[in-house]
This record gives sequence, C-alpha cells and structure tokens, in this order.
Amino acid sequence: MLTKHLNKAMEDSNSGFNQITEEEKELILNSFNDTKFSYPKEKTTHQLFEEQVERTPENVAVVFEDKKLTYRELNEKSNQLAKLLKENDV
Repeated sequence: MLTKHLNKAMEDSNSGFNQITEEEKELILNSFNDTKFSYPKEKTTHQLFEEQVERTPENVAVVFEDKKLTYRELNEKSNQLAKLLKENDV
C-alpha cells in the first residue's frame, strides 16, 4: 500500500509531495520495512500481546490521527470487544 502511494506521488507532480531521491526511496521501501523479528513459535499472537501489555502497559501501542492508545488501553478495549462478540455468538 505504501509502495503504491509512494510511486503515485512520485509520478503525480500535482500530488503535493516533494520528489525524493532514489536513496530516499530505497530507504523508505526497503530499510524502513525490514521488520523481521524472531519470536517464540509456541506462543500465540494473543499471548505475545498480553506479555507486552504486562511489560509496558503505559507505552503507546497505536496511533491514529490525533488519538493514541497505550497497551493497557488497547488491551482493555480488545477485551471488551471479545466479550461483546462472545455474548453475541460471533
């Protein structure tokens, strides 16, 4: 998705984006996206998330526009959603 927008922005001079160099493009497309991470294969995503909540409950977990949620807040909201889904047999 980022790649599509970046390429479109580079092609469309009216997009409001400044042109970037090939080196900057390489950095954005490859270096910033190099997010390989080893994790215990015997644990679920849910378990890993819960461990992160325990380690850093007040760290920011997600940002959208001007809204931020800490790991604790995100965990509380996801638990509320899970409860609602379960109550409605979803």
